[in-house]
Amino acid sequence: MFRKTTIHFIELTLVTFSCFVLNALAQSTASNVTNSPANKQRTVLEDIVIHVNQVAYDVAAPKFAVLETSKQIPAANQFLVKDARTLKTVFEGTLARGQECNEWFPGRYFYRVDISSVQRSGHFKLQVEQNGRQFDSVEFEIGKNTLAEQTVPAIIQFYQHQRANSPEELKADEHLLLYGSTNTVDLRGGWCDASGDVSKYFSHLDYANFMSPQQTPLVVWSMVNTVDSAALLLDRLKAKGPLTEEALYGADYLMHSLSPGDYFYMTVFSYFNKDPNARRVVGLLADSKTTADYQCGHAFRSGRRMAVFHRNSISPARSARSRICRPTT
Repeated sequence: MFRKTTIHFIELTLVTFSCFVLNALAQSTASNVTNSPANKQRTVLEDIVIHVNQVAYDVAAPKFAVLETSKQIPAANQFLVKDARTLKTVFEGTLARGQECNEWFPGRYFYRVDISSVQRSGHFKLQVEQNGRQFDSVEFEIGKNTLAEQTVPAIIQFYQHQRANSPEELKADEHLLLYGSTNTVDLRGGWCDASGDVSKYFSHLDYANFMSPQQTPLVVWSMVNTVDSAALLLDRLKAKGPLTEEALYGADYLMHSLSPGDYFYMTVFSYFNKDPNARRVVGLLADSKTTADYQCGHAFRSGRRMAVFHRNSISPARSARSRICRPTT
Protein backbone atom coordinates (compact mmCIF):
# COMPACT_ATOMS: atom_id res chain seq x y z
CA MET A 1 0.00 0.00 0.00
CA PHE A 2 2.82 2.37 0.90
CA ARG A 3 4.55 1.62 -2.41
CA LYS A 4 1.32 2.41 -4.25
CA THR A 5 0.90 5.66 -2.33
CA THR A 6 4.43 6.89 -3.05
CA ILE A 7 3.99 6.12 -6.72
CA HIS A 8 0.83 8.30 -6.74
CA PHE A 9 2.91 11.20 -5.43
CA ILE A 10 5.51 10.62 -8.10
CA GLU A 11 2.71 10.58 -10.70
CA LEU A 12 1.37 13.89 -9.38
CA THR A 13 4.84 15.44 -9.59
CA LEU A 14 5.39 14.15 -13.13
CA VAL A 15 1.95 15.35 -14.23
CA THR A 16 2.79 18.83 -12.98
CA PHE A 17 6.05 18.74 -14.90
CA SER A 18 4.63 17.28 -18.09
CA CYS A 19 1.60 19.53 -18.29
CA PHE A 20 3.32 22.81 -17.57
CA VAL A 21 6.92 22.30 -18.72
CA LEU A 22 6.67 19.95 -21.70
CA ASN A 23 4.15 22.37 -23.21
CA ALA A 24 6.93 24.91 -23.66
CA LEU A 25 8.98 22.28 -25.51
CA ALA A 26 6.05 21.21 -27.65
CA GLN A 27 5.32 24.77 -28.79
CA SER A 28 8.85 25.24 -30.16
CA THR A 29 8.95 25.30 -33.95
CA ALA A 30 10.91 23.23 -36.41
CA SER A 31 12.52 26.42 -37.68
CA ASN A 32 14.16 26.85 -34.31
CA VAL A 33 16.12 23.62 -34.58
CA THR A 34 19.33 25.65 -34.72
CA ASN A 35 18.60 26.67 -31.14
CA SER A 36 18.53 23.08 -29.88
CA PRO A 37 20.90 22.12 -27.06
CA ALA A 38 23.05 20.14 -29.50
CA ASN A 39 23.96 23.43 -31.18
CA LYS A 40 24.82 25.26 -27.99
CA GLN A 41 27.99 24.95 -25.98
CA ARG A 42 27.43 23.03 -22.75
CA THR A 43 29.43 23.76 -19.68
CA VAL A 44 32.62 21.73 -19.78
CA LEU A 45 31.88 18.54 -17.85
CA GLU A 46 33.95 15.93 -16.10
CA ASP A 47 34.62 12.68 -17.93
CA ILE A 48 31.99 11.13 -15.64
CA VAL A 49 29.04 12.95 -14.11
CA ILE A 50 26.50 11.23 -11.83
CA HIS A 51 22.98 12.69 -11.92
CA VAL A 52 20.81 11.89 -8.88
CA ASN A 53 17.47 13.11 -7.58
CA GLN A 54 18.53 16.09 -5.50
CA VAL A 55 15.11 16.43 -3.86
CA ALA A 56 14.73 12.96 -2.35
CA TYR A 57 13.94 9.31 -3.02
CA ASP A 58 11.23 7.36 -1.22
CA VAL A 59 12.29 4.15 0.50
CA ALA A 60 9.66 1.92 -1.12
CA ALA A 61 9.58 3.56 -4.55
CA PRO A 62 11.73 2.80 -7.62
CA LYS A 63 14.98 4.77 -7.47
CA PHE A 64 17.27 5.55 -10.38
CA ALA A 65 20.24 7.75 -11.20
CA VAL A 66 22.00 8.42 -14.50
CA LEU A 67 25.72 8.12 -15.18
CA GLU A 68 26.93 10.44 -17.97
CA THR A 69 30.33 9.81 -19.54
CA SER A 70 32.54 11.25 -22.25
CA LYS A 71 33.60 7.78 -23.42
CA GLN A 72 31.92 4.41 -23.52
CA ILE A 73 32.62 2.20 -20.52
CA PRO A 74 31.97 -1.51 -20.01
CA ALA A 75 28.31 -2.26 -19.38
CA ALA A 76 29.30 -4.53 -16.51
CA ASN A 77 31.02 -1.66 -14.70
CA GLN A 78 30.07 -1.61 -11.03
CA PHE A 79 28.83 1.26 -8.90
CA LEU A 80 28.66 1.66 -5.13
CA VAL A 81 26.12 3.33 -2.87
CA LYS A 82 27.85 4.67 0.23
CA ASP A 83 26.50 6.09 3.46
CA ALA A 84 27.38 9.78 3.25
CA ARG A 85 28.08 9.94 6.98
CA THR A 86 30.09 6.76 7.61
CA LEU A 87 31.31 6.20 4.01
CA LYS A 88 30.47 2.52 4.40
CA THR A 89 29.22 0.71 1.29
CA VAL A 90 25.55 -0.20 1.62
CA PHE A 91 24.92 -1.50 -1.91
CA GLU A 92 26.81 -2.63 -5.00
CA GLY A 93 25.29 -2.84 -8.44
CA THR A 94 26.01 -3.09 -12.16
CA LEU A 95 25.37 -0.38 -14.72
CA ALA A 96 22.78 -0.90 -17.44
CA ARG A 97 23.79 -0.86 -21.09
CA GLY A 98 24.82 2.60 -22.28
CA GLN A 99 22.74 4.79 -24.57
CA GLU A 100 23.52 7.81 -26.72
CA CYS A 101 21.45 10.97 -27.15
CA ASN A 102 23.23 12.66 -30.03
CA GLU A 103 20.46 15.10 -30.91
CA TRP A 104 20.82 16.67 -27.48
CA PHE A 105 24.23 15.73 -26.11
CA PRO A 106 26.59 14.63 -28.91
CA GLY A 107 29.66 12.76 -27.76
CA ARG A 108 28.18 11.80 -24.38
CA TYR A 109 27.00 8.37 -23.17
CA PHE A 110 24.35 7.61 -20.54
CA TYR A 111 23.94 4.62 -18.23
CA ARG A 112 20.99 3.94 -15.95
CA VAL A 113 21.85 3.26 -12.33
CA ASP A 114 19.19 1.25 -10.47
CA ILE A 115 19.36 1.76 -6.70
CA SER A 116 15.82 0.58 -5.94
CA SER A 117 17.23 -2.18 -3.73
CA VAL A 118 18.42 0.38 -1.18
CA GLN A 119 15.52 0.09 1.28
CA ARG A 120 16.85 2.19 4.15
CA SER A 121 16.60 5.82 5.20
CA GLY A 122 19.58 8.12 5.30
CA HIS A 123 21.91 10.27 3.24
CA PHE A 124 24.01 8.59 0.57
CA LYS A 125 26.41 9.07 -2.32
CA LEU A 126 26.91 7.12 -5.54
CA GLN A 127 30.46 6.21 -6.45
CA VAL A 128 32.00 4.93 -9.67
CA GLU A 129 35.63 4.13 -10.39
CA GLN A 130 37.06 4.33 -13.90
CA ASN A 131 40.67 4.17 -15.05
CA GLY A 132 41.91 4.51 -11.51
CA ARG A 133 39.80 7.64 -10.82
CA GLN A 134 36.96 7.85 -8.33
CA PHE A 135 33.82 9.82 -9.18
CA ASP A 136 31.19 10.68 -6.55
CA SER A 137 27.67 12.04 -6.86
CA VAL A 138 26.35 14.82 -4.69
CA GLU A 139 24.73 13.68 -1.47
CA PHE A 140 21.09 12.54 -1.76
CA GLU A 141 18.41 11.51 0.71
CA ILE A 142 16.28 8.38 0.94
CA GLY A 143 13.43 8.31 3.42
CA LYS A 144 9.89 7.25 4.17
CA ASN A 145 7.48 9.76 2.62
CA THR A 146 10.39 12.18 2.13
CA LEU A 147 9.51 12.96 -1.47
CA ALA A 148 5.88 13.61 -0.59
CA GLU A 149 6.76 15.77 2.39
CA GLN A 150 9.00 17.99 0.29
CA THR A 151 6.93 18.21 -2.89
CA VAL A 152 3.19 17.90 -2.18
CA PRO A 153 2.81 21.23 -0.31
CA ALA A 154 4.85 22.95 -3.04
CA ILE A 155 2.73 21.38 -5.80
CA ILE A 156 -0.49 22.55 -4.16
CA GLN A 157 0.87 26.09 -3.80
CA PHE A 158 1.92 26.04 -7.44
CA TYR A 159 -1.60 25.26 -8.63
CA GLN A 160 -3.10 27.82 -6.26
CA HIS A 161 -0.87 30.48 -7.82
CA GLN A 162 -1.77 29.29 -11.32
CA ARG A 163 -5.51 29.84 -10.85
CA ALA A 164 -7.05 32.02 -13.53
CA ASN A 165 -9.06 33.99 -10.99
CA SER A 166 -7.85 37.56 -11.14
CA PRO A 167 -10.69 40.11 -11.52
CA GLU A 168 -9.51 40.82 -15.07
CA GLU A 169 -9.48 37.15 -16.01
CA LEU A 170 -12.88 36.43 -14.49
CA LYS A 171 -14.42 39.37 -16.34
CA ALA A 172 -12.88 38.39 -19.69
CA ASP A 173 -13.49 34.64 -19.36
CA GLU A 174 -17.19 35.10 -18.64
CA HIS A 175 -17.71 36.07 -22.29
CA LEU A 176 -14.99 34.33 -24.28
CA LEU A 177 -15.25 34.50 -28.06
CA LEU A 178 -15.30 31.26 -30.01
CA TYR A 179 -12.72 31.34 -32.79
CA GLY A 180 -14.24 32.52 -36.07
CA SER A 181 -17.55 33.38 -34.41
CA THR A 182 -19.32 36.16 -32.54
CA ASN A 183 -20.70 33.64 -30.04
CA THR A 184 -19.31 33.66 -26.53
CA VAL A 185 -19.07 31.12 -23.71
CA ASP A 186 -18.43 31.31 -19.98
CA LEU A 187 -15.18 29.52 -19.20
CA ARG A 188 -14.20 31.13 -15.93
CA GLY A 189 -11.88 29.16 -13.66
CA GLY A 190 -9.15 26.66 -14.44
CA TRP A 191 -5.39 27.09 -14.29
CA CYS A 192 -3.09 29.21 -16.43
CA ASP A 193 -0.48 27.21 -18.30
CA ALA A 194 2.61 29.09 -17.14
CA SER A 195 3.82 32.49 -16.00
CA GLY A 196 4.61 33.36 -19.60
CA ASP A 197 1.47 31.81 -21.08
CA VAL A 198 -1.88 32.52 -19.41
CA SER A 199 -3.72 30.14 -21.74
CA LYS A 200 -5.85 27.30 -20.36
CA TYR A 201 -5.44 23.92 -22.02
CA PHE A 202 -7.84 21.02 -21.89
CA SER A 203 -5.24 19.16 -23.94
CA HIS A 204 -2.82 21.22 -25.97
CA LEU A 205 -1.50 18.38 -28.12
CA ASP A 206 -4.62 16.75 -29.52
CA TYR A 207 -2.93 16.63 -32.92
CA ALA A 208 0.14 14.75 -31.65
CA ASN A 209 0.78 11.02 -31.42
CA PHE A 210 3.19 11.32 -28.50
CA MET A 211 4.19 13.80 -25.81
CA SER A 212 0.49 14.50 -25.33
CA PRO A 213 -0.34 15.10 -21.66
CA GLN A 214 -4.01 15.46 -20.87
CA GLN A 215 -3.37 18.78 -19.14
CA THR A 216 -6.36 19.76 -16.98
CA PRO A 217 -8.19 16.37 -16.99
CA LEU A 218 -5.07 14.42 -16.00
CA VAL A 219 -4.13 16.94 -13.32
CA VAL A 220 -7.59 16.71 -11.76
CA TRP A 221 -7.54 12.91 -11.89
CA SER A 222 -4.12 12.83 -10.21
CA MET A 223 -5.31 15.11 -7.42
CA VAL A 224 -8.52 13.16 -6.80
CA ASN A 225 -6.66 9.86 -6.92
CA THR A 226 -4.07 11.08 -4.42
CA VAL A 227 -6.73 12.34 -2.00
CA ASP A 228 -8.54 8.99 -2.18
CA SER A 229 -5.45 6.79 -1.89
CA ALA A 230 -3.24 8.70 0.55
CA ALA A 231 -5.65 10.38 2.95
CA LEU A 232 -3.73 9.55 6.14
CA LEU A 233 -0.44 10.87 4.82
CA LEU A 234 -2.12 14.03 3.51
CA ASP A 235 -3.73 14.56 6.91
CA ARG A 236 -0.33 14.35 8.55
CA LEU A 237 1.05 16.90 6.09
CA LYS A 238 -2.04 19.09 6.63
CA ALA A 239 -2.47 18.88 2.87
CA LYS A 240 -5.69 16.91 2.45
CA GLY A 241 -7.99 19.91 2.68
CA PRO A 242 -5.98 22.15 0.32
CA LEU A 243 -5.48 19.35 -2.23
CA THR A 244 -9.18 18.45 -2.10
CA GLU A 245 -10.15 22.07 -2.70
CA GLU A 246 -7.74 22.32 -5.61
CA ALA A 247 -9.07 19.08 -7.13
CA LEU A 248 -12.63 20.38 -6.86
CA TYR A 249 -11.62 23.70 -8.35
CA GLY A 250 -10.17 21.86 -11.35
CA ALA A 251 -13.14 19.50 -11.61
CA ASP A 252 -15.46 22.49 -11.64
CA TYR A 253 -13.63 23.88 -14.66
CA LEU A 254 -14.04 20.53 -16.42
CA MET A 255 -17.78 20.62 -15.80
CA HIS A 256 -18.05 24.13 -17.17
CA SER A 257 -15.91 23.26 -20.19
CA LEU A 258 -18.70 20.93 -21.33
CA SER A 259 -20.61 22.68 -24.08
CA PRO A 260 -24.37 22.51 -24.69
CA GLY A 261 -23.47 20.39 -27.73
CA ASP A 262 -21.99 17.72 -25.40
CA TYR A 263 -18.35 18.25 -26.31
CA PHE A 264 -15.55 19.86 -24.32
CA TYR A 265 -13.91 23.11 -25.37
CA MET A 266 -10.27 22.43 -26.22
CA THR A 267 -8.21 25.53 -25.46
CA VAL A 268 -8.54 29.03 -24.14
CA PHE A 269 -5.56 30.55 -25.94
CA SER A 270 -3.89 33.81 -24.97
CA TYR A 271 -1.75 34.26 -28.09
CA PHE A 272 1.01 34.85 -25.52
CA ASN A 273 -0.62 38.15 -24.63
CA LYS A 274 -1.16 38.71 -20.91
CA ASP A 275 -4.23 40.87 -21.60
CA PRO A 276 -7.15 38.53 -20.72
CA ASN A 277 -9.28 40.16 -23.41
CA ALA A 278 -6.98 38.71 -26.08
CA ARG A 279 -8.00 35.14 -25.24
CA ARG A 280 -10.15 33.05 -27.56
CA VAL A 281 -11.57 29.51 -27.50
CA VAL A 282 -9.62 27.75 -30.25
CA GLY A 283 -8.30 24.53 -31.67
CA LEU A 284 -4.51 24.57 -31.44
CA LEU A 285 -2.03 23.12 -33.93
CA ALA A 286 1.76 23.04 -34.07
CA ASP A 287 3.58 26.37 -34.05
CA SER A 288 0.63 27.84 -32.10
CA LYS A 289 -1.62 27.96 -35.16
CA THR A 290 -5.25 28.44 -34.13
CA THR A 291 -8.40 27.09 -35.80
CA ALA A 292 -12.12 26.79 -35.22
CA ASP A 293 -11.69 23.09 -34.42
CA TYR A 294 -12.09 23.67 -30.68
CA GLN A 295 -14.13 20.54 -29.96
CA CYS A 296 -12.27 17.86 -28.03
CA GLY A 297 -12.24 14.70 -30.10
CA HIS A 298 -13.01 11.17 -28.93
CA ALA A 299 -9.34 10.15 -28.82
CA PHE A 300 -7.96 9.61 -25.33
CA ARG A 301 -5.24 12.18 -25.94
CA SER A 302 -7.81 14.94 -26.37
CA GLY A 303 -8.79 14.67 -22.71
CA ARG A 304 -12.49 14.06 -23.40
CA ARG A 305 -12.70 10.53 -22.02
CA MET A 306 -10.81 11.38 -18.86
CA ALA A 307 -13.07 14.37 -18.25
CA VAL A 308 -16.17 12.19 -18.70
CA PHE A 309 -14.67 9.78 -16.17
CA HIS A 310 -14.45 12.67 -13.69
CA ARG A 311 -18.02 13.67 -14.33
CA ASN A 312 -19.23 10.15 -13.62
CA SER A 313 -16.94 9.40 -10.68
CA ILE A 314 -17.22 12.54 -8.58
CA SER A 315 -19.94 11.94 -6.00
CA PRO A 316 -23.03 14.19 -5.79
CA ALA A 317 -21.69 15.59 -2.54
CA ARG A 318 -18.42 16.51 -4.18
CA SER A 319 -20.19 17.95 -7.20
CA ALA A 320 -22.32 20.15 -4.97
CA ARG A 321 -19.26 21.20 -3.04
CA SER A 322 -17.38 22.00 -6.24
CA ARG A 323 -19.84 24.77 -6.95
CA ILE A 324 -18.38 26.75 -4.07
CA CYS A 325 -15.14 26.91 -6.05
CA ARG A 326 -16.96 28.45 -9.02
CA PRO A 327 -15.70 32.02 -9.56
CA THR A 328 -18.43 34.59 -9.27
CA THR A 329 -18.61 38.20 -10.30
